[in-house]
Amino acid sequence: MLWELWNRSQAGRCLPSDLVSLRHPIKKFYFDRGITFFGRMVENELAAVENQARKGKAKRSENSIRLARQHVLDKYIGVTEEEKTKRYKDPAVMVVKNSLPQVPVKDGIEEAEQQVGLGFLG
Repeated sequence: MLWELWNRSQAGRCLPSDLVSLRHPIKKFYFDRGITFFGRMVENELAAVENQARKGKAKRSENSIRLARQHVLDKYIGVTEEEKTKRYKDPAVMVVKNSLPQVPVKDGIEEAEQQVGLGFLG
């Protein structure tokens, strides 16, 4: 939520406290200070990871740079290992689902049979 709030405040060019409707000036100040500290810390680490990947002897592809940046975000956002594994589809399941033809059924008669029957009868 902090990262989303930081990004929304940057996109809207407003203070984070304005997005959550804080009214007390001291609370607004410390809230904005905390969100800004967090947002800049994450952005600096994302930039450092990207620069390190681009400067290395073996230059990495855009996908590997994006993946390295995602790992940094996951660390700060608190994504669990279970949530990380749900992000990717299991290729074995995809192959099994895609290899079997999916034919819709209408009133107990498969659509393919119905179309073939119509072709012969009409």
